[in-house]
Amino acid sequence: MELGDKKPSTLLYAMKSLASDGISPEFSKGLWMQRLPIQIQQILSVSGDNLQALSKMADIIFDISKDDLVASVSANFQFSGVNKFENRLAAIENRLSRLEVRRRSITLARKH
Repeated sequence: MELGDKKPSTLLYAMKSLASDGISPEFSKGLWMQRLPIQIQQILSVSGDNLQALSKMADIIFDISKDDLVASVSANFQFSGVNKFENRLAAIENRLSRLEVRRRSITLARKH
């Protein structure tokens, strides 16, 4: 279950409705916090409030910083796409280098 474009309190409510009664509040809090944007996690981590109060606080932070969070996610997505291509290019360069070495060794072996 992910936050997506839902408010943090909506996510918490959905998670609680799926959870069994035996799950501790601290465990629920941990699972819920992991699904929040890192900026919200950092702010909430210093609060000792109960889960209900934290969810209200998270909603307020989410509403205020929604545009910033979306821009941050978009930038990371584009960056990770570039990393994938860089990794693929490095792998191709590595294979090409090995083929060149192999070709040279075959050419040298034929000359002797």
